[in-house]
Amino acid sequence: MAVRINADGSSLNLFREGMLAHDMVRTDIEGAVEANVIEVEGDFGRNLLHRRSPLMNEAIGVPETAVIKTIDDIHAVTATAIYTDGSKAVKQVKWKTDDINFHQSGSYEITGTVIQPFYPFPVAVGRADPHILRWQDKYYFIATNDDNDNIGLYVREADIIQGLFAPDIIEHVVLDKVDSRGYTQTFWAPEFHVVGNDLYIFFAVSSSVWGPQAHIMKLKNQGRILNASDWELPIRMVNKDGVYLGRFARTARHWILHSI
Repeated sequence: MAVRINADGSSLNLFREGMLAHDMVRTDIEGAVEANVIEVEGDFGRNLLHRRSPLMNEAIGVPETAVIKTIDDIHAVTATAIYTDGSKAVKQVKWKTDDINFHQSGSYEITGTVIQPFYPFPVAVGRADPHILRWQDKYYFIATNDDNDNIGLYVREADIIQGLFAPDIIEHVVLDKVDSRGYTQTFWAPEFHVVGNDLYIFFAVSSSVWGPQAHIMKLKNQGRILNASDWELPIRMVNKDGVYLGRFARTARHWILHSI
């Protein structure tokens, strides 16, 4: 795709206007044809660019002033991280308080450092295509299970992200091998997706004849993620015309993009 989004929100096809040469477009995606171009509306293009680009922090906001009496009051002052897609997140701050005299009233200017958690890598050995969801004040982890020959969908639950990778974490099977229904092998690339107010798992699976196909599985109303019985039976994904999505496509992500 070669589309420029102008300041006024309009779009410009760079190839049509002669502003982008064929050899400037490069991709290592297998099967992709270089120089394919579509023109989109400005708002849609901007949103697509934000959603498909790496998420980066572009600003940190903190209150200009705060009335405090104790050091605990200072530690309660948080920062707001602003990201390139417009989303925000509250962050804890390690404030430098050495120059504050809590027995002397007055105005003090202080600095601090946003607390940034770091996670070991790899976080989960034997788990490919990892995906994490925050849902109803809990964190959930799902991935391709390489330790089980890619059979079954396994979910972890924790109060914090680090808890998902604790040594004693329990994995719950929400979909197991069922030959009679065609769920036999290649349970690949599962992802949680919230559509409207409903939660789904997008994934690929094969029958006894190898050929992973894109499927979707919906959480029942008021259902609990960890309970296999709270999920509806998976169904195959189809295009708008009702035709099943491409056979032998490689990943669920590939199919999902073709179903938008």
